[in-house]
Amino acid sequence: MKRKCKTCGRTVGQYAYGGGNGWRTHYEQRVGKIAKDRWLQATSQYNSEYLEHEKKVVWEIPNNPNSHALFCRTKCMETYLEQMNETIDRLPNLINV
Repeated sequence: MKRKCKTCGRTVGQYAYGGGNGWRTHYEQRVGKIAKDRWLQATSQYNSEYLEHEKKVVWEIPNNPNSHALFCRTKCMETYLEQMNETIDRLPNLINV
């Protein structure tokens, strides 16, 4: 069974968004002295670390083998997020899970 885009209903192809292998797993965020601790706390479940020489917090998100591609294009993903904003807002924050 082919998966359909959650926004427009098109078939979700190989380069889909919202799950599967389409997400990056390595992230970096340049931070200042004050924001550094907040970023480290927010990403601590992903074994984040602060690179002093680069002034960056870096972390890796492990692959979720149960995730599915949900959208055919970034604009469909953004449209869905905007339309479902109030529902998403009621979900727990990842740092609280």
